[in-house]
Amino acid sequence: SGTFTISSPDGIASLTIGGQSFITNGVFTAGSVTTGLGNTLNVTGYDAGTGVVSYSYTLVDNETHGAGAGENDLFEDFAVVLTDQDGQSANDVLSVKIVDDVPEAMADTDSIGAGQFGPATGNVITDAEGDGGADTVGADDASVVGVAAGNTGADLDNAGTVGTVIQGAYGKLTLNANGSYSYTRDAGTAGGVSDVFTYTLKDGDGDLTHTTLTIDIGNAPPEIGNLTPKADGGDVVVDEDDLAAGRGGGKPAGSDGSDSTTQSGTFTISSPDGIASLTIGGQSFITNGVFTAGSVTTGLGNTLNVTGYDAG
Repeated sequence: SGTFTISSPDGIASLTIGGQSFITNGVFTAGSVTTGLGNTLNVTGYDAGTGVVSYSYTLVDNETHGAGAGENDLFEDFAVVLTDQDGQSANDVLSVKIVDDVPEAMADTDSIGAGQFGPATGNVITDAEGDGGADTVGADDASVVGVAAGNTGADLDNAGTVGTVIQGAYGKLTLNANGSYSYTRDAGTAGGVSDVFTYTLKDGDGDLTHTTLTIDIGNAPPEIGNLTPKADGGDVVVDEDDLAAGRGGGKPAGSDGSDSTTQSGTFTISSPDGIASLTIGGQSFITNGVFTAGSVTTGLGNTLNVTGYDAG
């Protein structure tokens, strides 16, 4: 709503707004104008004592603003013509500013639990994952037009990145034009990390806005199994009685009925986040996920051979 004033020392004969008469022969009649953009201008009142004309403007639908980013405001103008009793006229313009409603992307987060691989799903526009990151699409509507791995800090308008798999640092994201997404963590990747992606929204008249989707990945500790504490007898047993004659106190070889000083065993290792390294007795047998067989000469001068590892 708004007002403007009119006056004439010679008396007001007529007033037209947007080509339509509202004062004729000095008599005011309220009415409305359907504008060129399809909106409505209502001229609601006129106070002859003060000269104040009252009006309201109703925006019926979103308009087509100029292309390009930012608030590309649009104006709708109405010619105001005032004529006095002796035929002299004054001209002015009633101008209505239609503000471009731009989208606003809000940062989103999701998570995958420790030792889990997903998928994590949600919607960055509607905030289906419930982190408070719902986007504002505006009256011009908006959809996702670009997706990139990492926090790029830049808009991206590339349809080829939408609805397709984007490889991140620790997993794969598919983000669709309607904001729905699915993220799957890659096998063997580290826990306790975050995978970040940048997505861009674009509205009907070309306004762009971008923000991030962050997937937090929980951390699961590795586990070692099937080893027996010393108090429970240890893992393998060797007997000095099985040493060759002249060793082990001079007892003859095989005096206890056994014929071997070498005993074998196994234990298990696992990590949902992937195994990076394994050391036994201070010596590395897995480095960067790669196993190498080897042996350790023990503090007592004996030998521990690590012979194999089944990654499956």
